[in-house]
Amino acid sequence: MLLNLLMGVSGSGKGTVMRRLKKEHPEYVYPLSVTTRAMRPNEEDGVQYKFVDMATFERYKSEDMLLEWAQVHDKDFYGVLRAPVEEAIMSGKTVVREVDTQGLESILAGPLGGEVFSIFLLPPSEEVMRDRILRRSALAEEEIERRLESARDEVAIAKELCDVLILSIEGEQDAIYAEVEKAIEMGDDL
Repeated sequence: MLLNLLMGVSGSGKGTVMRRLKKEHPEYVYPLSVTTRAMRPNEEDGVQYKFVDMATFERYKSEDMLLEWAQVHDKDFYGVLRAPVEEAIMSGKTVVREVDTQGLESILAGPLGGEVFSIFLLPPSEEVMRDRILRRSALAEEEIERRLESARDEVAIAKELCDVLILSIEGEQDAIYAEVEKAIEMGDDL
């Protein structure tokens, strides 16, 4: 079994695909992120995230307990504990994790790098990327350009490193989901 990584630019539908996978495949393992971010009122520890203090997160890092980690917005830290992922893979379970390309590069460089199958939801065009960014929130033009540049970088990395690229066409959620599901099955058979 492999660690299946699902990626895509902002607005590509990866969150929708992950929610459906969790509903239709409860037997899969979906590793929780650990975070130093404060818990929000509608969240529960161990459900959305495993919430830890900075000292605990630093210990995880120093003891090489994290599969991958990142600091987001120069503030909060997020990561994935390695042991539960390794245990699930060793016991023959399908493991699916949503990451960004930075997470992919980190995982590929680590001890599980040879046990990764990566799937990227690719926007059909830059115009569609721009539209999806605009629909998510009202942003200044320079922020839109910054996000587009980031999306371009992600697509370039995905084309180089990902095992499967799936075209994410608006209104085709069932077809996109079916392709992701098929890719995960293909990855598990490798």
